[in-house]
Amino acid sequence: MSTASPVSRPARMLIVAAVAASSLLGAMAKADRIPDAFNDTTRNATLWLEQESSNSMGCKVREASGKLRFEGRGVASSASYRLTKRFDWNDGFVVDWTQRSIISTVADAALSGRAGIAMGWGAFTATTGYQDGINIEVIRNSSSRRLVMSVRKGGQVVDSASCLIGSGEFDYRMVCSTGFGASIDLYRDGGAMPVLSIDGVDALFANRAATGISVAFLAWSHAGITMDCRVDDFKAWGDLYDDSNDSLADDADSADDDDDKDGYDDSPDGDDDGDDNAARSVSVAQFNASLTAALASSPLPILEAEVERQGSASLVSVLQWNAPASRLVEVRVNAATGAVVGSRTWTPSAMQLSNYQDEIHALGAVTVPARNAVTSAVTGGSTVAEVELESEDAGPVWKVKFVTPAGAEDEAEVDAS
Repeated sequence: MSTASPVSRPARMLIVAAVAASSLLGAMAKADRIPDAFNDTTRNATLWLEQESSNSMGCKVREASGKLRFEGRGVASSASYRLTKRFDWNDGFVVDWTQRSIISTVADAALSGRAGIAMGWGAFTATTGYQDGINIEVIRNSSSRRLVMSVRKGGQVVDSASCLIGSGEFDYRMVCSTGFGASIDLYRDGGAMPVLSIDGVDALFANRAATGISVAFLAWSHAGITMDCRVDDFKAWGDLYDDSNDSLADDADSADDDDDKDGYDDSPDGDDDGDDNAARSVSVAQFNASLTAALASSPLPILEAEVERQGSASLVSVLQWNAPASRLVEVRVNAATGAVVGSRTWTPSAMQLSNYQDEIHALGAVTVPARNAVTSAVTGGSTVAEVELESEDAGPVWKVKFVTPAGAEDEAEVDAS
């Protein structure tokens, strides 16, 4: 990613996904809304543009039986249904839809079919979506069915997150929170926590601040793959781009005033992020158990770990370094249950690599695990907020940030070697 990510320093972007979802919707109570139940069997030409493969046997798209249906007939083909309206991405927006993807498989694992939604800017093809933007797709091949969120820039995938998904129909909600890049979060079947999240996208697409973001449904398959993908109950709301009520959802003043519509809780904690010190920390036992779970899932050296709040749940986000691949890895663990709820890996930008270069070089000298440092530094009923590796002249140290029983933030350093 270009200049930021969910773990960039010095300013990290905490994903407050469930807060963002509820607060953003509240702020958009009078926002522009676009619903389409696809039940009139005829494309609404004022809302949608239709594109199909020229091959008569290729993928077809139509409204039928109260659904938007993409039907692939076994030849390499694609189709799309693009919304004619664009949203002001500075204000954030929400998209709801229901999708059922029936995609056949063949023995060749290199062949696949996919269907989903694309959001973005610039050139568009039904094969890949927008040149710049985000795709959320169900991708099926001979070995798995995955739900994949990917970020594209210049036509190339620069970040992604994925999880396995079962067959059947699912309700999705995509929340693009304030400023678009604080996070892109995907919820499923009314869940309180996102199944996929990517943040730091605001910096990646900073040059798009003056343009509207587009939305499209698309389906694509290799030859030999048949599909019947059905979309229903589409709703999108936010601030339509370039109209009279721009900046409806976010006045960006970060102030605790009556007309603040930034989607966050401007509470007296002063950080305008809807959470306080206690909410962003967990017990030593929970924090260390989360580190253990992350290491069991991904046995790589830890650069840092911090507590994030998502709705009513506390997650521990663990950042690791994969030296052979020169990639960063993030593993998220539910602090209450110890369950790994998500992970992703990406090639760091030059700025990210510069931010962590000293710590990466210091990893070889680390002999004290992060868990030991937390246990040593946090006592007397205090709770843990973060642990991070830092490179000092005398050697690497673990900087541990914690919250005292009185609610004050404090920190301590523990030798890491």
